[in-house]
Amino acid sequence: MAERRSLTARLAELIRSKSVTDEDLKLAHLFLVDGVLNIMAGRHSETGRKLLFWGEALRDPAGVQGPPQLDPARSGFLNGALAHVVQLDDLHVASSTHPGCTVVPSLLALGQDLPARKVLTALLHGYEAMTRIGKATGAGHNRTWHNVGTIGPFGAAMAAAELLSLDEDKTVNALGNAGTQAAGFMEYLDKGADAIHLHAGRAAEAGLVAATLATVGFTGPAHILESPKGLFAATCPDGAPHAVLDTPDAPWQIYATSLRHWPTSGHTYPTINALRSIRQEILDNDLEPKNFSRVEIETYQAAIDLCDRPIVSNLCGAVFSLQYAAIVAMLFDDITLDCFEAKAREALAGACQRVTLARSLDISMRFPQEWRARVTLHHSSGRKFVAEAQGAQPQPDVQLLEEAIREKARATFSRLEREEIDLIATVPGRSSLDEPFAFTVPD
Repeated sequence: MAERRSLTARLAELIRSKSVTDEDLKLAHLFLVDGVLNIMAGRHSETGRKLLFWGEALRDPAGVQGPPQLDPARSGFLNGALAHVVQLDDLHVASSTHPGCTVVPSLLALGQDLPARKVLTALLHGYEAMTRIGKATGAGHNRTWHNVGTIGPFGAAMAAAELLSLDEDKTVNALGNAGTQAAGFMEYLDKGADAIHLHAGRAAEAGLVAATLATVGFTGPAHILESPKGLFAATCPDGAPHAVLDTPDAPWQIYATSLRHWPTSGHTYPTINALRSIRQEILDNDLEPKNFSRVEIETYQAAIDLCDRPIVSNLCGAVFSLQYAAIVAMLFDDITLDCFEAKAREALAGACQRVTLARSLDISMRFPQEWRARVTLHHSSGRKFVAEAQGAQPQPDVQLLEEAIREKARATFSRLEREEIDLIATVPGRSSLDEPFAFTVPD
């Protein structure tokens, strides 16, 4: 009896059978620009400087005591980790993944001098693989596993498979070996360790290594997803492997991917959006936003599990704290990375005690399709303000997304105190899809 065709083979076929329009590629180009922005922002952070120091130690510009440049795998690791550092990388809500931080490094590592059309198609393929697998893993996976590390390798490998023009057998090998490197525990949250960024870097590196090994016939487990000893059986107590292939005719998953503007966990976005609405209402009533006695947040259980952190002692803890996000949303005109740095954390010490969290049944029932929060703020004037909001929302309209990217770029360059570069025009693929992809991320 013939062996059943693997899920990775059928996923690769589904992805490669989808039509690609110029509009799809325009959207892909903007998400590529966003990935570049996130790598740039990551370079100019405390953790980013550690990563860059590590990278520089591996190379020798003269080529005497080491290679003048990092190889594609190490380059992918560095850019993947940097892209995730400041928590501004994109978000696919239904899969709770950040495709850009693992897929974009593949393009930068292997896409040089290839036609921009091929590079942007590879981005679509990588996003599709990562988010389809991520959507099927179930909520149980994310309780202990960090899916940037576990699902990210598939996205990087699928993108690399397109760039390397791998046939089906070699693509299956690439995905199999990417999946067997899946790793990353949520334990990093307890002490705010830098390991969260290791997960993104290793995922990008794992996908690149898996795909390049496939070019020389290095084989991987074809049934890595659905096997009794595969990813879903090992890490997904409520996963549904068959869901990876659901709705094959749906638009590319990139259309369901959101841009992020605030350097904080995506699970805090519903709370922040609700409180920004309340803040504006308070200002409209000529009241002072900082004069509140308490904030009550009702949200879904996964957000509480990940972000119930009333005491923050470092940057990672602040970024993954619903309580701290609530305070920041009320007190600052603009929410930037500075709001989460040591100076701000010291100034706001103790303020998180004014924030309480509770699980909402109706909101939880809509998760993960919707990430929502309902917030009640008690103001010192005696008034009570209530608002409910969703989290980060996709911007599938190319024109709207371009405006959002330009706004994000302005904020990024301003924070870095650098003269702004028009990255949308600079990253290949904007003016012609047939131009060669020759690009280096600006320092």
